[in-house]
Amino acid sequence: MRSASTRPRRIGFLYPGSPDREFDEWRPRFLDALKELGWVEGSNLFIEWRFAEYDQTVYAPLAADLVRARVDALLGAGTPLTRALQQATRAVPIVTGVGDPVGSGFARNLAKPGGNITRLSWSLREKARKQIGLLLEMVPTVRTLLILRSPRYGDIAELNRCLKRVAHDCGTKAKVRTVESFAEVEAALNRLAGLMTGAAFVYGHGSFQFDTSRLAETAIRHRVATVCDERLAVEAGCLMSYALYHPDQTQRFASLIDQVLRGASPAETPFELPTKSEFVINRRTASSLGLAIAPQLLLRADAVIS
Repeated sequence: MRSASTRPRRIGFLYPGSPDREFDEWRPRFLDALKELGWVEGSNLFIEWRFAEYDQTVYAPLAADLVRARVDALLGAGTPLTRALQQATRAVPIVTGVGDPVGSGFARNLAKPGGNITRLSWSLREKARKQIGLLLEMVPTVRTLLILRSPRYGDIAELNRCLKRVAHDCGTKAKVRTVESFAEVEAALNRLAGLMTGAAFVYGHGSFQFDTSRLAETAIRHRVATVCDERLAVEAGCLMSYALYHPDQTQRFASLIDQVLRGASPAETPFELPTKSEFVINRRTASSLGLAIAPQLLLRADAVIS
């Protein structure tokens, strides 16, 4: 374990959701990663935890509250949340993860951000390009992409821009539907099925108020292909997923906090791009939709669920 500064430090953590089971599972891993770097909560590190309970209207007051707490660094993730932190301070270092740092105005460029924000990028545009490209390889007749998202999914505006731009370049068009209830999902898929050339993109499946398996079953019944950003959704019955991600993401956030607390300047700290990708296909769902998976797609898949 590395030794940390003798002066106790304080960081502010703004979490978009609630202190639920997922957070409770993540928190000890994050604290253990910080401990390995010499930072022990309650000893030389104090953490101000704030929870937005999936309500974006409280991002700004919670961010301001953390700045008033005189923290040495701020931690968050997602474009709307990061924007709230940026608006609250241009001086306190902010460690975050966003889809398009430059396009969102958080950095001048990825190599030298130039402000007080650093530094995981999810490369949304590249992910969208791959997702749509893989979908069109599997279902060449697709002309309309329906983006299904929960109101709890924070980065949707940025995601929409990327998907619409890439969809247009690929000769398709993208529409967005915010769905809260399962009845709204079923109605949206029913309308899409009537087009005969549509597919659904499902983002943030874990933030829906119903099981993803119900969505997947309904999509199959309406003969609608579903593309997701997580393997778990494919395991629940969706057709395919493609994800770009940072291995050991929790450790990376802890390492970035450590660097900032030891004096690293966010303005000079490059954003990190994803180093891993995962492409997963559900063969059973493809069969139910009457789709023949090309051999080259099967070879490129990291996993095929039967």
